[in-house]
Amino acid sequence: MIVNWPGGLLALQAAVGSASAPITAAPKDWAEAWCRIVATDGFYPVTHKRDPDDGQRWSTTVVQRLAAASARLAAALNASSTGR
Repeated sequence: MIVNWPGGLLALQAAVGSASAPITAAPKDWAEAWCRIVATDGFYPVTHKRDPDDGQRWSTTVVQRLAAASARLAAALNASSTGR
């Protein structure tokens, strides 16, 4: 879905950059969020082939997850540079 993002990588970067994502401190919360996503009906297609509409269907999730991961990475890097 990322490789075929409408408008390309720059469009995806813009979407992620404008998304807000709460930073949760516990990796357990990150894992639980992903478990809820992958348990969603249709996430793993029975045919093992992606539907052409999957990009649109999952676009919000992709942007939210990338924004959250970016925020967590930035927080970790900032903490490491300040010695916390």
